[in-house]
Amino acid sequence: MSINIEIGGQRTMDGWQNLGTRDNGFNILTHEIPADDGTVDMLYWSHVIEHLPACHLYDILKRMHTKLKPGGLLRTLCPDLKKICEAYLNNDEEAFNRESSQNHWSSIDDHHKTMGIGGMFLAQVSYAQKTLRDENINILQDGTYCASFSHVAAYDFDMLSRALKHVGFSKVEESEIQAIDQHKEGGQLVVNAYK
Repeated sequence: MSINIEIGGQRTMDGWQNLGTRDNGFNILTHEIPADDGTVDMLYWSHVIEHLPACHLYDILKRMHTKLKPGGLLRTLCPDLKKICEAYLNNDEEAFNRESSQNHWSSIDDHHKTMGIGGMFLAQVSYAQKTLRDENINILQDGTYCASFSHVAAYDFDMLSRALKHVGFSKVEESEIQAIDQHKEGGQLVVNAYK
């Protein structure tokens, strides 16, 4: 029997264990993935990594790598920093309009819009809502905090590929949106990493 785990999602899929954030209080920063080392066939996280401080990236990826069996897959979806940068450099305000552009990037509030294209860019790579409920703030053991509805990091394929290989993944490739993916919009980076 295969073990498949979705981290950070809010949906139920047959044959999958879901470690969401709101329903069961799972926090990838502070909790261990509840599986024996070397037993997981697939780990999946969609639009989680951009909400985690980059200083914790290697630790999280190492723990994921440890849980996967040989040949196991880590599938990552997140906003594509390269596409965001291209929109910024091309002064393409429409690309930042989530509704009309169909890019699955962060929403942009009015105070970012008033700063023009630079503010729209900033909203994608370092965005925090003005008001956060206490249950959306995670205090880490070192005293830092992470707001679960904030973008605090951004990645392109080269960055993720290097990080994944650094922690031991043997094969890393860019992928396309597939049936398993909850979000089908454009502007996303999809990366498959195999142990």
